[in-house]
Amino acid sequence: MPQYDLFHNQVKMDKLEKYRQIIVNIVKKHAQYKPSHGKIEALCICDQESDNYLLIKIL
Repeated sequence: MPQYDLFHNQVKMDKLEKYRQIIVNIVKKHAQYKPSHGKIEALCICDQESDNYLLIKIL
């Protein structure tokens, strides 16, 4: 039974890493969008260790 637990945990970690990468890609893609007017800069902050993702738009 321990072998199954090790395999199961590895599958869960692989899935978690995949979801983290998807989130990072989405946040970075949204950061690339240019506003139709104004001088607005997008700042993308991704902390994958603590699973915190932030997109800030500043003037």
